Amino acid sequence: MDLVHDFCGREREKADLYLGGILGITIILTIIIFFFFLNHLITRQITKPVEDLSTAAEKVLQGDLDVKVEVHEGEALEGLKRAFNDMVDSIRRLILKD
Repeated sequence: MDLVHDFCGREREKADLYLGGILGITIILTIIIFFFFLNHLITRQITKPVEDLSTAAEKVLQGDLDVKVEVHEGEALEGLKRAFNDMVDSIRRLILKD
């Protein structure tokens, strides 16, 4: 009977180690997927709007005062984009005034 209990105990330990390994790998993969998703959100919410503003500023630098940056309600850089559009409008009005 002791042999059976010893055997069952060893098998249970092996199963626990196996399941623990699977759980550990699952947790690590979940964390990696979460960070890729978070990276995508940051890129979409911050990096892309900054790149759009940079492209628009480059066009203004080249003399194109018809540049308009698209503003979406509630986005992270909404105020900055509105200010940029207002600035370009002011420059355009100053130039046309003369």
